[in-house]
Amino acid sequence: MFDETQRPTKADIIEYIKSTDLFGHLDNETIEKLSTHGQRVTLKKGEVLFRLGDIADAVYIVSNGLLQVSAVLEKECLDALQENCPEKVVGEIKPFEIAGEIQILTMGKRTATITAIQNTELIKFSRVSFSELSETLPGFIHTINRIINERLLKNRLSEILPGLFGNIEKNNLQAIKKMAEWVHIKRGEVLFRQGDRADSFYIIITGRLGGFIKNSDIEDDCTSHRISDMYRGESVGELAILSDENRTATIYALRDSELARFSKEDFYNLLEQYPKLLMQITKMTINRLKKANISSNSTKECTVFAVVPVNSSENLKEFIKSLTMHLSYIGSTLCIDGEVLDDFMGTPGISRISTDDLNSIRISSWLNLQEERYRFILMETDKSPSNWTKRCIRQADQVLVVADAGAESGMNAIEEEFLYTKDCISGLSYRLILLHGDGKTPPRGTQKWLDKRDVEMHHHVRMDNESDFKSLARFLSGTAVGVALGGGGARGFSHIGAIRALKEEGVPIDIIGGTSIGSIMGALYAIGLDYKSMAQLTTHDIKMIIRDFTFPVLSLFAGRGFVNELKGFFGDIHIEDLWAPYFCVSSNLTRAEVSIHRTGPLWKAVQASNAAPGIFPPVVMNGDLLVDGAFLSNLPADVLRSLFHGRVIAIDVSPPVDLAENYSYGDSVSGWKIIRKKLNPFAKKIAVPTIMSVLARAGELAGIAHQRRTIKETADLYLRPPVEKYNLHDYGLATEIIETGYNFVKEKIKIWKSHWPA
Repeated sequence: MFDETQRPTKADIIEYIKSTDLFGHLDNETIEKLSTHGQRVTLKKGEVLFRLGDIADAVYIVSNGLLQVSAVLEKECLDALQENCPEKVVGEIKPFEIAGEIQILTMGKRTATITAIQNTELIKFSRVSFSELSETLPGFIHTINRIINERLLKNRLSEILPGLFGNIEKNNLQAIKKMAEWVHIKRGEVLFRQGDRADSFYIIITGRLGGFIKNSDIEDDCTSHRISDMYRGESVGELAILSDENRTATIYALRDSELARFSKEDFYNLLEQYPKLLMQITKMTINRLKKANISSNSTKECTVFAVVPVNSSENLKEFIKSLTMHLSYIGSTLCIDGEVLDDFMGTPGISRISTDDLNSIRISSWLNLQEERYRFILMETDKSPSNWTKRCIRQADQVLVVADAGAESGMNAIEEEFLYTKDCISGLSYRLILLHGDGKTPPRGTQKWLDKRDVEMHHHVRMDNESDFKSLARFLSGTAVGVALGGGGARGFSHIGAIRALKEEGVPIDIIGGTSIGSIMGALYAIGLDYKSMAQLTTHDIKMIIRDFTFPVLSLFAGRGFVNELKGFFGDIHIEDLWAPYFCVSSNLTRAEVSIHRTGPLWKAVQASNAAPGIFPPVVMNGDLLVDGAFLSNLPADVLRSLFHGRVIAIDVSPPVDLAENYSYGDSVSGWKIIRKKLNPFAKKIAVPTIMSVLARAGELAGIAHQRRTIKETADLYLRPPVEKYNLHDYGLATEIIETGYNFVKEKIKIWKSHWPA
């Protein structure tokens, strides 16, 4: 196919080199040396220069003729090398233009097929010749690399501009690209700050940015409120130019990002020439406002997870495989490690180059493209703090720290060097995932893992339990379901019926928690009891635990019976050792705030959540006095919402109106008179609430008032079973109350499921 017997003159080759964008800016000495490596190549019409997937071994300058470029359109095919993925004509290469330069320096695979549509002559420069030149000209490769990367950015910008400006003629497209100044900012760096003068606007080529507004005059980025995220193809900073005001927000890089900067003058010129730009700006502004008003769990943008192995668990590969599969049921999922990336890009070792390497933009561009294609990306790090490991973490929204639960709990080199740093801007969060071979042995000693790590949540995953993987996938995708159970004395038995209804209707319970009686029911579910076992255990025992009267110095009851029953229920189980996430709340008398219990002895936390003042003694924990959570958070849906992203179901068993039928006993009341009337079968009974009912209802007041303000903001589904006809201490009617809760929730949950958002 090639005829290299004839060589063009040296002067001809120098002229060709100087005429190209790629080599034209080189100095005369470099051009002189490069010209000695040029070889003449000829193609007849219809012949192929190279094909998609070939190894890049040379770069070419077209001296005469015309070439056609065919490629797989990236958005139409997930893998450009997969079968049955047709190539389409995407462009032409004319005389004095370059063919095949993008991957020449890294020996990557060709991303297009080049065919002669006329008899064509070219000048070929082999990769070997580039290597030889680099030995005598130390800055040669660096310069070529920089130019190639700039061309790659221009190519990406060419793909983006029509979406912002509409149809653009080629000459105008080139003119717009020449206006651009290239800006690279690393994750966590500032593009511009709130209050800065607006002198330019930007187009995002790769990466992701976040907009933040300061909540105070304190110069602390962590006091800022995140208002929007901006993605590839969007413009940034144009509104301040339009309004002729200073910047209204600070823009940070949430990813390593590449941008094209345009001056204020260029912006006005572009608006005048392309009116569609103003319409696109308006649309983007509206979309950002919509996203700001929607909870983060509803986003459909790609989420990237860095999977960091703490130890050499033999279950790690199987874990990643299973998690990938279960995430793919929710949305398209890509799992990659360094070797997979090298293969995808056709360049051995490229995954482990430094983020400061000029070739790094190729990786950033490729990863950015995958974020457009996939809903989830799992990036498995190396087992050491390598450049690939660093890139995975810098690219991630969440870091999954994965460990064999039976191994030593100490941190490894990756954790010590890269993880658990304060990252209030990008919102990078960490999850600890402890792998268990099976569920025969319950978790123990989880706290020693948590003591060393600042994680958002931890998960116990049994390798043989599909439900654990399904639940973890829901947590990671923002589709987990949490249930908050309210306080309300004996009315709380309806929680058992509610849980039964949820399970029968196939609604998962990924995290559960509660207040007072709700904390008991939630804990019983969290330790693995089904609704039948919960009913059998509680209907017999709860009504027996409030019979240890004591001299009322601190409380009416000593609380010994209550504690003994809780220890009987839960033994020495710690909250952090439960298979499923659980929490409960109490009211901190010492600090006048809600205490959230997510670790420590389960029975102790539940005791605190139920320690109704005047009825049971306060619980001393870490030197503070804790009482019933109903005082400050009778239905902790807001607490639940703060712990995870997903759907919140709030079940309320405290009616808004209670103790309504009362005897008017005047300015004072005689307890002896009430007792005599109760004991006399012929006397008219007086409808007076008991001291326990009054104390219990008083404890609910602040919590109920608070929940009325927050329920609509925090709960996706609010359920209030009709239990107001039952007394707070109707423990003898437990079976009936359970059935009431079941029937009510069963009906409501069917309606909710029919409108359940995907």
